[in-house]
Amino acid sequence: MERFLKRSNSLGKRPHDFPTDTLQWEIPKRPARPAEANASVPTNTTNRFTPLETNKLLSDNPSKRHQDVTTVRKNTHKTPPIVIELKKEWSHEYIRVLISRYSATFHLQYRGNNKVAVCCYSPESHEAVKKGLKSENVPYHTFSRKDERTSKAVIFGLPAHVEPYLQEELNSLGFADVIVRKMKTLNGSNTTCPPFFVQLPPGSDIKRFKQIKYISNCVIQIRKYQSKNLYETQCFRCQGFGHSSKNCNLTPRCVKCKEQMLFLA
Repeated sequence: MERFLKRSNSLGKRPHDFPTDTLQWEIPKRPARPAEANASVPTNTTNRFTPLETNKLLSDNPSKRHQDVTTVRKNTHKTPPIVIELKKEWSHEYIRVLISRYSATFHLQYRGNNKVAVCCYSPESHEAVKKGLKSENVPYHTFSRKDERTSKAVIFGLPAHVEPYLQEELNSLGFADVIVRKMKTLNGSNTTCPPFFVQLPPGSDIKRFKQIKYISNCVIQIRKYQSKNLYETQCFRCQGFGHSSKNCNLTPRCVKCKEQMLFLA
């Protein structure tokens, strides 16, 4: 029995310590290459991020045109809504026909409290609808578009005596029709270097204006104007909040008694 048992020696080598026999090593087989795709057969791909073309959906049929426009909703973040106050005798068809006189691309959003918002798809359409509703004496209010807003800034570092010809200096730098006004300090005292408030006309390049470093050989600093009005904007026409009087065609009301009346001179 002992001849079949091999005694292990503590000084002997383990099986994996023996050198590998090079004759038993084989080259691994090369995997088979997959079959090449047929290049002549085109692969249909779609881009789900491609914007939908709403203008191509418009047709000569009025009913089909309005149906297509409401089916594919277009982004209107560039134009503010026109909120109309509805009257009891007005129906949805009456409002739709009224807006269609001035624009063919729009949709309506009913907001409750007898109000409906007209959302236009372009600044030109928004301006046409706004003028049309005003000529029809329709009560509405809206908001200023980005191209209608004025840019405001504050200039620091100029002496007080440059106020009379500061507007001419800005005109020579390429900024015409600006409004310049000397601002008051916190304590109300006269200072030798007061800040100057500057209002640029709509469409001005505010980034290029902030790049101005010198005026009248003086080093200046231009900062963004921050209003200290902590309350919401109030309309001087209807005494409502959230919009201004230049974008309002609602019923005029008195600021004291809230009665319907025009402004008192």
